[in-house]
Amino acid sequence: MFLIAGYSKYSCPYVWVRSNHERIILCDPKMAPEKDFPLNLITTSEWREKDIKVWDVIAELVNICADPCPANPFEVDFDYFEALPLVEKYLASGAMVNILRKIISTGPHGYDKRS
Repeated sequence: MFLIAGYSKYSCPYVWVRSNHERIILCDPKMAPEKDFPLNLITTSEWREKDIKVWDVIAELVNICADPCPANPFEVDFDYFEALPLVEKYLASGAMVNILRKIISTGPHGYDKRS
């Protein structure tokens, strides 16, 4: 789980690891992972210079965490939605359609084309 937060004072988002991703942050295995420092991501580093959107940050996180790395970090897992109870299925699929519509409406992305 990650915490993505934006502060107007800094004019860019930051991402913190909150659970289950100890391999992402390099730390001594005997010590608890440090959660008070944001991750150094390409997307958050380039936020001020490029037209980076929050879904670009999410795509980078998916690519870092998934093994193997997916060709499209926003590929829909239909089995997940099918397994949900009916009300949750409607809410989750509506939220998914909304974010995918926003992503598509911003123009072409590097993950649009399948290999």
